[in-house]
Amino acid sequence: MKNIIRYIALSFVMMAALNSCHERYVTYNDAEYVMFADTLAIYPVQEHAQTFNIPVVSTVIKDYDRTFGIEVIDATSNAIESKHYSLESNTVTIKAGETRADVVVRGYFDSFEPEDSLGFTLSLVMNDALEMPLYGRQTKAVLMKTGPFNVEKFSGYCVLSSMFLQDYSSNGSYNRLVYTEPHPTMKNTIICRGWLKDGYDVEVVNASDSWGETALQGPEAEKFAVQTLGLAPAAELGFYTYYEAEWKGARMVVSRTGYTGEDGFEIYGTHEAINEIWDILLEAGVVPCGLGCRDTLRFEAGLPLYGHELSDEITPLEAGLGMFAKIKDKDFIGRDALAAQKEAGLTRKIVGIELQDKAIPRAGYPVEVNGEQVGVVTTGYRSISTDRSVCVAMVDKAYTELGTAVEIRIRKKVFPGIVTKKRFYETNYKK
Repeated sequence: MKNIIRYIALSFVMMAALNSCHERYVTYNDAEYVMFADTLAIYPVQEHAQTFNIPVVSTVIKDYDRTFGIEVIDATSNAIESKHYSLESNTVTIKAGETRADVVVRGYFDSFEPEDSLGFTLSLVMNDALEMPLYGRQTKAVLMKTGPFNVEKFSGYCVLSSMFLQDYSSNGSYNRLVYTEPHPTMKNTIICRGWLKDGYDVEVVNASDSWGETALQGPEAEKFAVQTLGLAPAAELGFYTYYEAEWKGARMVVSRTGYTGEDGFEIYGTHEAINEIWDILLEAGVVPCGLGCRDTLRFEAGLPLYGHELSDEITPLEAGLGMFAKIKDKDFIGRDALAAQKEAGLTRKIVGIELQDKAIPRAGYPVEVNGEQVGVVTTGYRSISTDRSVCVAMVDKAYTELGTAVEIRIRKKVFPGIVTKKRFYETNYKK
């Protein structure tokens, strides 16, 4: 099992908000406005106090200086001025003959925790002596703590950085750039794609009929991706990163991701491209595997599956995923319920169980102690990779300690087991 490409499957649903690539330019259709060019931007706060520029732009040139006030809107800001950031000035001036000026912001590295994502909202205030109307008068700036970053060594990391306007009109309709990405072939180059209409409004489209996906997984996945498919940039990807490529002129996305616990890639493209890639991989000796195989692999690696280890009745805390729920500092739907559950203490928890027999524990089988049911199996197999009968189960808290003796009822018989860690096979992701 370790020496094959561990699965290939077809399916993909994506948000179709992206269109063809646009150049980074601005046109305005002769409308006279002053606005923030960035209505949302993310800035890295580094150890050496770095300044960031938030651009204010005008659609027209004037032969005199134009000064505007800058105010912080406290109600929509969680970053604290003078602690997390400071403004060099509470005004901004567009000089005569120019169309842009910058609000200069300084972030304070030592005031941030690594997990912080703190933002503040600025408002542009019109000088009464000026008659130009304001549009896009507010901007949201998000500051995130990061380590040293050298653009010369840029190799694929990218964040939302800017918004540009096109086809601007007096009725307020405009296009907003929402997506940036590394260029598929040009190193250290970022390209911009996708426009969403009318500010923050988003149209979500089920594009399953237009897109397919194949997953190339296993210790030799990189070799096949690079040598067989010619996807050379894939070798430079770290886990959970991606780049955009082309396959015979059609857009394709390659990510170093997967749901098997092995190194590998997920490739998204047109149905024609994916079918051709499938055939090429088969001809090269890659072994096709279905979703049943995928399920055993994700289970062995301790990866949860919705409807089993995750559901609308299983909280992240019970599933052992509390690290992804920032209860202390973040606000989100369900936070109060999770906070209350944490304070009260869990009554049950997802655990691993190893049987001392070759019987196969299936989802739904009862977990018992002294004839009393104390839990239920969520996923179970005779693990091919480990040659053990193992499962994960939701079990009452009193029986979740490692080494606790339990029994799995399989039909009319019970089989002894012990509580173990949920991961039965070590993952092999490329960091």
